[in-house]
Amino acid sequence: MLKSSRSHQDYVTFVRTRLATEKEPVRHLPAQAKLLLLDLTLAIPILTLLYATEGRPAIPPEDLFRSLIAMLLCGITSIDTWVAQMRADPFYAIISGFAPTQVPGVGTFYEFIDRLLGLDAHRVKHLYRPKPRQQRAKKDKQASKDKNKDTPKHQHIVAKLAARFLRQAEPPASSATATWHCDPAKFARAEQVIPALFYACVVSKSIELGLIDLQHLCVSGDGSKFRTWANPNGRKHCKCDNKGKSPDEWCNCERYYRDPTARWGYDSYHDCWVYGHTYYELTAYSLNSTVELPLFILLADNCRHDSVLGLFAMHQACDNLGFPVQVASFDKASDAVGFYQLGYERWHTKLVIPLNERNTGNFTFEPPVTLTPEGTPRCPDQRTMTYWGYCPDRQRVKWRCPLKAGIQAERQKPCACQKTCSPSAYGRVVYTYPKTNYRLFTPLPRDTELWREHYDHHGCVERSHKRKKYDYLLKQTRTAGRERWFLRVMLAAICQHLDAWLAQREPATASP
Repeated sequence: MLKSSRSHQDYVTFVRTRLATEKEPVRHLPAQAKLLLLDLTLAIPILTLLYATEGRPAIPPEDLFRSLIAMLLCGITSIDTWVAQMRADPFYAIISGFAPTQVPGVGTFYEFIDRLLGLDAHRVKHLYRPKPRQQRAKKDKQASKDKNKDTPKHQHIVAKLAARFLRQAEPPASSATATWHCDPAKFARAEQVIPALFYACVVSKSIELGLIDLQHLCVSGDGSKFRTWANPNGRKHCKCDNKGKSPDEWCNCERYYRDPTARWGYDSYHDCWVYGHTYYELTAYSLNSTVELPLFILLADNCRHDSVLGLFAMHQACDNLGFPVQVASFDKASDAVGFYQLGYERWHTKLVIPLNERNTGNFTFEPPVTLTPEGTPRCPDQRTMTYWGYCPDRQRVKWRCPLKAGIQAERQKPCACQKTCSPSAYGRVVYTYPKTNYRLFTPLPRDTELWREHYDHHGCVERSHKRKKYDYLLKQTRTAGRERWFLRVMLAAICQHLDAWLAQREPATASP
């Protein structure tokens, strides 16, 4: 049961009245100014659904949520340390919305977090039987030999996902007429309440302030990995005695895993394996402004490839949330035909993705350099190659050697390059790409000045990752569980928006 909530103006009055007689720490005054700009009035109807209509009156959930944001703004990652800090210094309790003598306990904050994430604290669900050690050793040995660690395990997963999204009954409206709407009900339970708060109270105000321009919305997407604060081997739950035994004789009883959803994944930037999670972010940017703000965030397995996460993130942002993305830039990992097809046919988005050069230049024989006026390739003997069909999955046309696949008259003609050409019985194969190939002939032409300008802004998402990990101490956070990590990442994203609000307001207040 909840008490009657106060308005944002009442909160501002409460803070200014109480701090008039308190000593304010100078280094955390910006945190106070940012929290005064955060209006959580629209969060009250969302948070009310998490509580019963009868029972003991609870602490206002908007104050608890505000206090978690204040904790990150003040550079504290531990809830225990934060509660002790609020009780020792009334300033931190007041900016959270609490009276200095009514600071909630540590258990109250954890119970509130469980409500936000839809977790059941009384249910033991982290007991799992470990995999046989022989299978784990074989898997680790195979992974160490894998040279293409960044290659997706399922090579055609992007094409399958693109085909599934294209089969959906209701295509989104064009970017010129699309209206933004928030529908977190389509997300997982742990990712419903927090995104609803994020879009209702934070993103909507950034749009209102002009920091995010929906009329010319540009985004940049990339993923990042971080370690979880959990042991990948778990801890014993049984009373078996394994002392003096060889590892093969150890018990195979169930173990307690604090973070059962964590996975091993390869971090190509640091060239190491990481046990934890991957979070993928779409960062909004503008060519006419230096403001770069998080727009959409998702957490996934650490072994997921960026091409899969980028495709799913764009699907959620464009199809489920209705963001009219006009230009989206990604790195080479997202260079897939299905990605371009979705961007062109469904989202009406111009994709800026450099070509993946992994298979470039792997020619055993020199390719033909001449084409007929109709676009048909010629072999080194200047003979027209034979058409052999169209590949719809890669959007390319196949041509074969006329000596092997041509008509009977072509096969009987002598070939001057027969000894220097392919000795295969199938003959040489050449592919050409029509103008309907979305990957090569993009709506925003490649290597133009505008294309390079958008790709130069791709680094904004990497800067956003850096701010979360270092400025808001995600690398120092000791927590486990994908849901709790998702909360920490979203709180850091809210802090980024608050920084932009304060930076926009300060020049206006400093002017005469």
